[in-house]
Amino acid sequence: MLMKKNRGYPGALTRKGFTLVELLVAVAILGILLAIAIPVYNGITDNSNMKAFEANHSIIVSAINMYISAHNGEFPRKITDLTDNNYLINDSGKEIKLDGSPDGYSDNPKGAKYNLVCDENGKGFKLTSKFKEEELVYQRGTVNTPTP
Repeated sequence: MLMKKNRGYPGALTRKGFTLVELLVAVAILGILLAIAIPVYNGITDNSNMKAFEANHSIIVSAINMYISAHNGEFPRKITDLTDNNYLINDSGKEIKLDGSPDGYSDNPKGAKYNLVCDENGKGFKLTSKFKEEELVYQRGTVNTPTP
């Protein structure tokens, strides 16, 4: 049996591993795939963070409205009226903290701020929620904010 002699690249039949060109092509393909995937991932996480922010705002508004219903139309006078009576509890049973409460709010999503100002006379409240450029405000009644 005669073996045909390879006239091209010496050792082409016995070569092990990849050439430099093959490795560069593989790295270029991975780079292109990452360039496509990273912006898509960032868009998805931004969208989910915005939805979490809107859901948290709605949960706080619902808690305030439940408090008002349970107390015959009386508005909360301080944040602890909501937190001490378990109106603000999340699915895991942990208390949702608002700015102004002793522990503050836990930044969910990161950078979100929820500020509840209650009128001390029970005449109203104002909830201001901020996340990135978005600001949601819910107010009932009148709120007299103390001037410094």
